[in-house]
Amino acid sequence: MISREFLKRFGVAGVAVNITDFAALEELFSTSKVRAFIFESPSNPMTRLTDIEKVTSLARRYGVTTVLDNTFGTPLQHGEFFIDYYIHSLTKYCSGHGDVLGGIVISDSERIAALRRDALLFGTCLEALSAAEILRGIRTLPLRFKEQSEIALTVASFLESCPEVTELLYPGLPSHPEHELAKRQMPLGAGAVMAYTLRCKPEELHRFFDKLDFIKVSASLGGVDTVTAPALALYGSDLTKEEQASAGITPTTFRLSVGLEGADAIIHALESGFKNLRG
Repeated sequence: MISREFLKRFGVAGVAVNITDFAALEELFSTSKVRAFIFESPSNPMTRLTDIEKVTSLARRYGVTTVLDNTFGTPLQHGEFFIDYYIHSLTKYCSGHGDVLGGIVISDSERIAALRRDALLFGTCLEALSAAEILRGIRTLPLRFKEQSEIALTVASFLESCPEVTELLYPGLPSHPEHELAKRQMPLGAGAVMAYTLRCKPEELHRFFDKLDFIKVSASLGGVDTVTAPALALYGSDLTKEEQASAGITPTTFRLSVGLEGADAIIHALESGFKNLRG
């Protein structure tokens, strides 16, 4: 997420808008001085999707530059759309092992040439070992993404049935608001990430997380290890209270990224946490 407070330092004003509200998007594009629209699909952490073709059509109509953070989709998907700039956190799915930091911007040669000098000033050059490790991870990306999508669907189905979970959002489930859109836009799989909200008080959360066995609390995702993280602390801090409520982010909302330990092992670890939460 690009912080609006960070952008203010460069004289750039930012406004948040619901990516599923196309009437609001068109009003924003047509009546304001919007120069660029930065968005995710699926979104982090609540995994909501937008119709990318509709977004790009609106943006072109009003001369708005589109920037898609495609980390959740991975470079395997969404490449057919007319996006001006694709950005990826290579730390996540592409590396896949949680041991390297990196990022990439994908665009046409003219746009990349315009960015290159400023990008170098911001220190965005990967050192050789990190680049090699990312290339290593990319070789297995299609296999890992397919397997993790299948595991995630099983785990999400389990969580959806748990009385301790009040809300579960995973694009691969029929219950997800944009499930049909996910099937069209993400034919290779819905990915490893889901959002869940626990039925408990914030002060009771430690009872759940203390018993998760190998599942670690971490801000990363898309790797071979299963991790979870609080949505509010790590991803909602740049949102107002009203925006948090609109997005469905509460103090007991978390993101889960499944790894390759297997669905049975992950479910068993989660069950241990639920059992301890019940007391």
